[in-house]
Order: sequence, then C-alpha cells, then structure tokens
Amino acid sequence: MAIFKPNATNIQNQMFQDELQLNRDQQTLSMEDPKDEMIAVERAERNEDLTRWQQDLETEARNVAYRLRRWDFDDEAKEWKPMLIPTGKFRDVKTGKTDTEGKQIIVTKEIHIRERPMMNELGINYFLSSIMPSLSRNLMMSNYDEDRIFTRLRGIVRIFIHHLAYHYRDYEIEPGDLSAIVRIFKDTIEPAHWRALNNGERSYLNTIAKRVEAHTFGPQIQKPKSFLQGLIQG
Repeated sequence: MAIFKPNATNIQNQMFQDELQLNRDQQTLSMEDPKDEMIAVERAERNEDLTRWQQDLETEARNVAYRLRRWDFDDEAKEWKPMLIPTGKFRDVKTGKTDTEGKQIIVTKEIHIRERPMMNELGINYFLSSIMPSLSRNLMMSNYDEDRIFTRLRGIVRIFIHHLAYHYRDYEIEPGDLSAIVRIFKDTIEPAHWRALNNGERSYLNTIAKRVEAHTFGPQIQKPKSFLQGLIQG
C-alpha cells in the first residue's frame, strides 16, 4: 500500500472554482464607470493578500506544535491552553464565602492534571525542523510530476521514521504515540507538495495576475457622446 494517495484533482478543482469566482467578480464591474480602475486595483491588492495568506503555513506549523504538546485552543479566551484530564480524585476547596450561619462554604472539586505531551520540546523542535522545508513557498512554486512527489514524500517520511526509531527515548515518546506522530507528520507535509504538481500553483497565480492586469489596464469602452457634447466638440 502506498504511503500517500494523490489529491491533485481536488486541488485543481479548487483552483478552477477560484478562477470562476474571479471571473464573476470582474464581470460585476462596469468598464464605463471611472471608478473601475481603482476598484480593480483594490481587488488585486486583496488577491495578493489572499495569496500570501494561502502560502503562509507558519501558523499551521505552530498549531501542530501545540497539538503535539496536547494543548487545546480555547475559543472564548482566544488562546491555547494545556489539556486537563480528570484523575477521579476530589478535594475540598474554600470559596471565601459564608452561609447564613456564618460557616465557611466549601465545595468539592475533581482534581485535574495536565495531559502528557506526545513528545518533549526537543522532539517538537526536531519535528518542526523536519516539516518546514515542506511548507515553504519555494516548494509550492516548484514544478513536479506525480512520480517525483511520491518519491520525495516517501523519502522524507522514511527519514523521519528512522530518526524517531533511534531517538524516541530522547524525545520521551510513548510507543503508543509513535503512529499518531507519524500520521500528523504525513498530513502536514503532503498538501504543499501537491500544489507543485505540474506547475499548478505558479500557473494559477500567473493566470490570476494576467486576468487582473487585463481587467485593470484593458481597453476602456468609450461612452457615446450626448447631443450637446457633439455640438460643443464638433
């Protein structure tokens, strides 16, 4: 069984849908409106910002690091927090309040402890160092065929697995977590490679740039002169 399955079709379909949406957006602009050029330039800038966001995978790497530490993102607090697991043990906690008889109010709470990370910080550092080349813009803008992508992915994963086999004790990895760590590694490095399939990412960006340029600097439709303008201008 192959280590990876190609998802190039899904990526190309998404690019095609993005192209259709851009065409629909451009058709909503009237070339007779003098504000069209300004609007088109603003849209081009937004497209550039979107492209930078699509190719900036450092946030993805940081999120993976938190997952390896077994932290969860708190949507309310908007920050990452360590996962806590119940111990089945309880303790009495003073609330600082008193009841109507003046007695201290005490509540019983279950004791929670932090979940053990999948690997220590040394291991996480190696993990991040290993995935960063596969998240780079240089990779996305490359031109690889399917065979080369499979060869690269297999080689990268095998090196990673062999390294963990030698150093899992140094990284304080439980044997039961090894397969999960390898799966996270595969899922992280694979997508950017398929964006380089048959020059896909570069072709997509070039097409977007050409369409924006054609819309922004293309020939303007001349408005018909009114009767008075014809008399004044001859």
